Amino acid sequence: MDRRRYLSASSGLVAGATVGLAGCLGVGTSASDGIDDEFDDPFDGDYDCVTRWVPAPSVLDTDDYIISSWSPAELVATDDALEDDALEPVEYQLDRLGVDSLGLRDLDRIITTEYVDDEIDKLVGFAVYEGDIDPATVGPALEDDGPDHVGHEDGYDYYGNSQYVHAVADGTVITSSDASGGRSVIDSLIEVENGDERRYADEFEGINRVVDRLPEAHMTRTFGRSILSAMDISADVLEELVFDISVVQIQEDNAHYGFVLVFEEGNEIDERDLEPIGEELKEESSEEATYGTDGSIGWIRLTEPAAEFRAGYS
Repeated sequence: MDRRRYLSASSGLVAGATVGLAGCLGVGTSASDGIDDEFDDPFDGDYDCVTRWVPAPSVLDTDDYIISSWSPAELVATDDALEDDALEPVEYQLDRLGVDSLGLRDLDRIITTEYVDDEIDKLVGFAVYEGDIDPATVGPALEDDGPDHVGHEDGYDYYGNSQYVHAVADGTVITSSDASGGRSVIDSLIEVENGDERRYADEFEGINRVVDRLPEAHMTRTFGRSILSAMDISADVLEELVFDISVVQIQEDNAHYGFVLVFEEGNEIDERDLEPIGEELKEESSEEATYGTDGSIGWIRLTEPAAEFRAGYS
């Protein structure tokens, strides 16, 4: 099983398959310590750095979400430990914006979300770029690439064409791939970020409980229903799996992969239940796997040399 393929399921703004989310995150589990004491938790237990931009699915009339986030500047800061091409797919997330003046070092976070627009029966998505973003530079660069300036509202300049709608403000660019309804999607995101609309975490409070298991993440993939359950892994316990989060952290000479698995309430997961999953996720026999459980939550951590890390996966 290709772990990198598992982690790349949402590597493009509208690439990959959607997975059901509705109702999956209300997990009756109390928060506890992180995966390992050596990790810090930058999310402060509420995942706000990501979910403050993500509407509750009901806001966008969908039940399906895939959420991904990257910390580009932090990843670039680790590049001495990585091979030259390790960050190419993260660079792809920036390249698709088409602003040559922005580099990975300028971006604190990229957040992408894919979902099914039921009205047009099509996979669409949005992306949020945060960091050292100057509207006076980014706006004209977008216009040079094709989108026209179509308005200004609430501190954002809007640009659009037949493919994308962009909103640019100081420190932020929001992009929607739903050209027909992208303006309303972006307006909803801004309302969510301002606290005027329901957030993802408001509707699915379980994410706040699970996030305490996460290490500091240079990359995060959040799925409603695990892609693991659709893969050829001989582990009966996966039939009870309802939600998982995966994270990647680069730390000195090692890359750490964390998988937090949430099973149906009432399950008492044992580390032995997780071992077949961990062994299948391991791509090299030299990789180290550790496990932990607490009631219906289990977590797996894999460690490999950072030089073997690939941010993009096949």
